[in-house]
Amino acid sequence: MHRCAACQSSIDDRNFLKCCTCSSFYHNLCVSVPLADLRNLSSEAGSTWVCPECRNKVPRSDNSNTPVRSLTPANTNANVTHRRKKTSQEPQGRQADRPTDYSHLGVSRNELREIIQEEMRSSFKECIATFRSDINEQLKAFKVEISSLTESINFMHDSIEKLNTDISYCKTKVDSIIKDEESLRSDLNASQNAHPRTYSL
Repeated sequence: MHRCAACQSSIDDRNFLKCCTCSSFYHNLCVSVPLADLRNLSSEAGSTWVCPECRNKVPRSDNSNTPVRSLTPANTNANVTHRRKKTSQEPQGRQADRPTDYSHLGVSRNELREIIQEEMRSSFKECIATFRSDINEQLKAFKVEISSLTESINFMHDSIEKLNTDISYCKTKVDSIIKDEESLRSDLNASQNAHPRTYSL
């Protein structure tokens, strides 16, 4: 049975690679080769595979070398990747990718805050100015309507006053006519009493 040169644990399945240079065996996870890539690896490519340790011995101009896990005592979890759990203070989702340093924008955090506040103040001023303009236009329309309504009320008031004056005049005339009629009736009755044979009703 072979042992993994990275984690020193036994290799008891088919998920491993053999280095064509040093003939060492490695778990696919220990050399960061996903299981899907391992299964899609052709026999020719598998036979020419070079482990990271041998590749590191060859001078290279880039940093494309695959790191090898440090040697650890043999244990059953040696080929399992352990991820650090997120604490409650760590941001989640895309917030973790957001930089807290704004130096790449050419401004400091305080300067950026001031710029945002100034933009918000400017926007608020524009909104208030637009709101005031709309209110003033509406008030002007209300003033015109109120002025027209006031003129109508004044006209109706004058008409009612004239009508009251005419009614008062007519009442006075009617009262005068009634008095004249009563006076004529009184004179007629007096004449009939004085000359009963001459006048008859």
